Amino acid sequence: IFFRVCPLLAVFRCRTPPAAMEQVGAAAAQVAQHLEALAQCLFHCRRAFQEGLADAAALNARQGQLYHMIVGDTLFHTHAEVLRRHQGMLSVMGAVDCTRDIQGAEYVSLDRDPTWFPLVLHFIRTGSALLPTDTEGYTAVFREAQYYRLEGLCQAVQRSQERVVLMGSLGPRLYGCEMYNPLQGSWECLDVTGMGVRPEFSDFCAGSGCLFAIKRRSGWHAARAGSVSRFCPAMGTWALVASSVPISSETFWTYDSGYLYGTEGQCVHFLNVSTGQWEALPPFCVPRDGAVACVVDGRLFVCGGTNGEVEAGRARAPVEEYVALQRRWVFIPDLPRVVYSPTAMALDGRLLLVGGYDWEDRRRPLSAVFEYDPATRGWEELPGLQTARGGCALAVLGGEVV
Repeated sequence: IFFRVCPLLAVFRCRTPPAAMEQVGAAAAQVAQHLEALAQCLFHCRRAFQEGLADAAALNARQGQLYHMIVGDTLFHTHAEVLRRHQGMLSVMGAVDCTRDIQGAEYVSLDRDPTWFPLVLHFIRTGSALLPTDTEGYTAVFREAQYYRLEGLCQAVQRSQERVVLMGSLGPRLYGCEMYNPLQGSWECLDVTGMGVRPEFSDFCAGSGCLFAIKRRSGWHAARAGSVSRFCPAMGTWALVASSVPISSETFWTYDSGYLYGTEGQCVHFLNVSTGQWEALPPFCVPRDGAVACVVDGRLFVCGGTNGEVEAGRARAPVEEYVALQRRWVFIPDLPRVVYSPTAMALDGRLLLVGGYDWEDRRRPLSAVFEYDPATRGWEELPGLQTARGGCALAVLGGEVV
């Protein structure tokens, strides 16, 4: 055949113009490229089909691992492995031992509102939180997150409600209050004239998503007994909490689990924000001036300030913790140095102490930052502030201390 074709090719080449030969070669190259592309497409289609078969087989095998739940009156199902992705009540339910124990049952029943459970499932599947835009929805999702003990979802709800409130004087008898929304990046003016809050005679404290304004008592006249008001950013309204305040001097306030704590003289006064009733704790072990109180994981500490020993030249910085069962104060390790009127805050189970004034010269602010770990009962001096500050305010915004 070869000897028969070769003469024909030779004749064809001899009789075909060079331009036609180039066109034939180009067409043959295009055909070869097209065939190669088809081969590649066929290869990818075959591999995708094989992967699809493998996924289908895996999905088929996992059908027996589906976890069925009836929340309220609605049926939900997911894989036990998904339930174990985040620590909490659902991860315990999705544990191997727990799943094995309920194999005989068709489903697990949970007496909860099914409206919000899809948002809970979305969080444990993806790790991101889808949150409602209304206050009622925020409250409901936070309640469900607490019930299922999903710490990450609780934090996501709380961060979405973070606000910065700035209050101050704009001139003689003129006061202003603005609120900053970090998610929207905008400021909003608030009306506080109806509550009669004057910044120079008030202290402020944040807690449970609200801002508390403590108007200090001035003298003993009933009209100057002071008051405590609460501002809820979600509602945009102020409400009266208590019509009196036992503290007359400027002090640092802290909030924990429905109670406001403030120091004056030798004791701590605390307010039940639900009932509006004040109570006083037993006196400190060491009388002091310029001390601050702070609650860390339910434990009340008092630190800072000066006492007789300091005034006599023996610089001591005692710190005390309140033992509720015994109704008394006990000493814990002293501060590394004496600080007058610092700012305190609870952060990740630790006590953070920032700034304040020098105990010998109370007009000189400090840049010192200290951290106390209740687990190890030890203090650590952290890097100081870039600017010395006394009477400063602290807040956690987006997981950062500002």
